[in-house]
Amino acid sequence: AYVLPAATNKWVFVIESFVVGIIEGIALVATPALIRDFSPQVGRATAMGFWTAGPVLGSLVVTVVASNTLPDVVPTALWQHEYHICGAVGLVVFAITLFGLRELSPQIRDQLMVTMRDRILVEARAKGLDVGAMLHRPFRQLFKVDVVVSAIAVSLMLLIYYTAVAFGLIYLATVFGFSTKNANGLLNWNWGFNVIGVILVGMLSDLVRVRKPFMVIGGVGAATMTVIYL
Repeated sequence: AYVLPAATNKWVFVIESFVVGIIEGIALVATPALIRDFSPQVGRATAMGFWTAGPVLGSLVVTVVASNTLPDVVPTALWQHEYHICGAVGLVVFAITLFGLRELSPQIRDQLMVTMRDRILVEARAKGLDVGAMLHRPFRQLFKVDVVVSAIAVSLMLLIYYTAVAFGLIYLATVFGFSTKNANGLLNWNWGFNVIGVILVGMLSDLVRVRKPFMVIGGVGAATMTVIYL
C-alpha cells in the first residue's frame, strides 16, 4: 500500500515487487488447501470456482478503482494513490478474513480425511486394484501422461492469464490507443465476466457431475477467443 509507491528508482521497485511476489506465492499455495474444507459443504468444482475467483476479483478491484479514480489524462505523479487505494482494500479484506474466516477444527478435519481415505480405499479394492502396490511408489504413480499433460496444459493456459494481468492494460493503450481510464473500463468487463464464469461453470459441473466436457469446451473456447481477441 505504501512501500511500493514510495520506491525511489526502478531497482527498488523491482526488489519490493519481488518480495510481494513471494508473499503472493505463499498465499496461492496455502489457500487451495482450504478447498479440502469447503468441498464437503459445496461441490468440489464450485469450491474451486470460488477460489479461482479470488485472484480474478483482485484484478477486477484494480480496474474498477482505476476506471473510477483516474482522469482521462493521467499525470506522471498520480500513479501512487492507486496503490494506496488498492492496498487499503486489501488490508480491509485481510481484517475481515482474519476475524471472520473459520477453518474446520483439527479433529473434524482429521475425521473428514480419514473418512475420505477409507472411501477411496474401499472403491479401489472394489475395482480389484492392489492398494499396496499403488502406494508403494507414489511419485511414479503421478508421472502418467494424463497427469503430466494436464499440468503442462494448465501452465500454458495460465500464461495467457498472467499476460492479461500484466500487460492487458498496456496492450489496449498501445495497440488501440485507449486512454488509461477507458482501458481499465474495458477490463472491468473482462474480469467481471471471468468471475461469473468460474463460479457458474463450477456450479454447473457439480450439478451434472462431469468435468471433462467443461474442460474441452473451455479449452477450445479459450484458444479460439484468444485468437479473435488478438
